[in-house]
Amino acid sequence: MNICSWNWWAIASIVSALITGIVALYISSKWRHQKNREILSNEAANVLIIIQDYVEKIIELHSLIMSSEDNSPHKKEVENLKKAARKLRDRSFLFSELITDEDDLVLEIGEISAKFYYEARDLDNLTKQEVIMSSESGSLVDRFETEIATSRQHVKAYYLYKKKFWTLIWLYI
Repeated sequence: MNICSWNWWAIASIVSALITGIVALYISSKWRHQKNREILSNEAANVLIIIQDYVEKIIELHSLIMSSEDNSPHKKEVENLKKAARKLRDRSFLFSELITDEDDLVLEIGEISAKFYYEARDLDNLTKQEVIMSSESGSLVDRFETEIATSRQHVKAYYLYKKKFWTLIWLYI
């Protein structure tokens, strides 16, 4: 009498194939998540570098205005600052497309960079004495650093892998 005859070798191979598939999906999911974080970290580093470049260009323009004896405009430096502001805005918009949870942060970076570009452009049209008088409320660089500090900290958190983000990883599985 043959009650139940199972082919345990066949069952073991099916179960091992299922376990292998589940482990592969898990590893793939973890790898994708890590790769997304790495990409965000690289983009955050680029934004931080561009912010620092922007600060250096503001410092350069301010020091040229303060050191020049005549009141001639510094068109080249203002144009360089404008290019840096555009670059910062564009890179922050790209960064905002990668992160979906903090769009306001990136819009704020673009607005701040545009605001300080216009202030620097207007500063270039002033005389040295007017620049000294206007800097009593704080230099342009100090005010920029104060306004961008919060945004910079958020971007730095992505750079240092401290920021948690949620992606739709499971859609790929």
